[in-house]
Amino acid sequence: MPRRKTSTPTPAAYAALMARLAAVLGFMTAQGKSRPTLEAPEGTIRLVRALLTDLRRFATGLGHKRTIPALPHGPVKFSTLLLVLGEAKARLETLGLEHGFPYADPRSLKGRIDAANTDMAALLASATASFRRRRQQRMDEEERETQWGE
Repeated sequence: MPRRKTSTPTPAAYAALMARLAAVLGFMTAQGKSRPTLEAPEGTIRLVRALLTDLRRFATGLGHKRTIPALPHGPVKFSTLLLVLGEAKARLETLGLEHGFPYADPRSLKGRIDAANTDMAALLASATASFRRRRQQRMDEEERETQWGE
């Protein structure tokens, strides 16, 4: 299947790219922990290069050139793959935040911010309901006192 030269910068495309990046980064993390100084196989390097190319096309579609890092030429170690993928993920998350793309992966920066905002909204709703309930109780007590007092 031929690749497109540019990527459409939509929230769905952003979520798909972040999911791909998270999956590849998760797999590379497992490999990097067990053998960080070994060279990565050529197939793995091609997979990561293709992913980084897609990320660069997406960032270029948003008007950000040279945002996503590239792999060095020649043999690449697993530790280098992890470093470049981690930097690419951080930069793509930053672009997503700048452009308001929703991404709810709980491990991502945007996912953590969304979770914190959701928790804060729930706390505020609970506190507001509690204040209303207490105010209604006070009003009911005052009404009973005025009825008994007359």
